[in-house]
Amino acid sequence: MIEGKTYLSGPMNSQKAVDQMFRVARLLKDKQIDVINPADVPYGKTYYSHLPAEGLRNGLCSLTESENIVLIPGWKEARGCIIEMFTAALIGTKMFTVNEIQLEKDIILLEKYEIPLEQLNKTVAQLLLTQNETYELKYSK
Repeated sequence: MIEGKTYLSGPMNSQKAVDQMFRVARLLKDKQIDVINPADVPYGKTYYSHLPAEGLRNGLCSLTESENIVLIPGWKEARGCIIEMFTAALIGTKMFTVNEIQLEKDIILLEKYEIPLEQLNKTVAQLLLTQNETYELKYSK
């Protein structure tokens, strides 16, 4: 059983993705797990309407206060999730993934996730190189 605060990390670029976050949160809460769901934002806005940097900043603050992180299907394709996973690994947060097949049956099955530091460095470097061509940085004074 997972003990302590548990942060959810999953893609949130569509209503379907946000719905999946709430579904996983509900299933974990049903098992008496203390869940921090970054999709559960104030003011009634959907997560993906926020600026990505704002959401990531808030998410990382919540992550640093958590003992666990649960990586939701699709996380490997989401830049923010990879940054959250990297951060969790560096600060010693226990990591778990959600079994996608069981989730389709509305069953939550968590599997322990570990990644060697060398692989983390390669993954982040590759992500940064790939994303660098896609995103234009704008600076304001």
